[in-house]
Amino acid sequence: MKDLIPEYKADLIAARKYVAKLQKIIDLKYPPLKNGQKRKRNGIPEEAIKSKVNSIIDSTQYALEWIEKGYEPGLRRPIERRSMEQREIKIEDVEVMRKWFIQNHGLAYEMVEESVEISEWDRMKMEDAMSTLSDQEKKAILLRYEENLSWTQVADKMEISVRSVRSYADRAKKKIQERLDKNLYCMAI
Repeated sequence: MKDLIPEYKADLIAARKYVAKLQKIIDLKYPPLKNGQKRKRNGIPEEAIKSKVNSIIDSTQYALEWIEKGYEPGLRRPIERRSMEQREIKIEDVEVMRKWFIQNHGLAYEMVEESVEISEWDRMKMEDAMSTLSDQEKKAILLRYEENLSWTQVADKMEISVRSVRSYADRAKKKIQERLDKNLYCMAI
């Protein structure tokens, strides 16, 4: 592999010279304009060629760095020397973990879906707590926790930023908790 390095460096120098030559041709065809004027460059074949050669230069530099370092450029340490936190994938949601397992390893066991019955009293408490929420807060909570979508998916469906979705959900959780605490307090009296 190391014997490729001089060839790559020679090709890199040749490509850079070719880009400089193309730039001179472009500058000769289109001399500089006065301040404030704009030029439309439609269909300049040299510009397209220059763009392609620049992408070749970038790829060659990347490959050259990879060969010289022995691992992917940009990383300070190879994967085997990284800390455990950088190497592991964190999965917090059990349902996401189950879907990932089924997707990668197949259905190793049968899931028995048990229907959960919600009492009438619990349903009334939930409806009461949800009635205090704005439409956006309701939508954020239902999409995130009922449909089990990620924050990004919820943001896409609501056509707002992820940060806004999180703030709506946080506000909704606080309102629901306050309402439930108030109801429990009233029940105790």
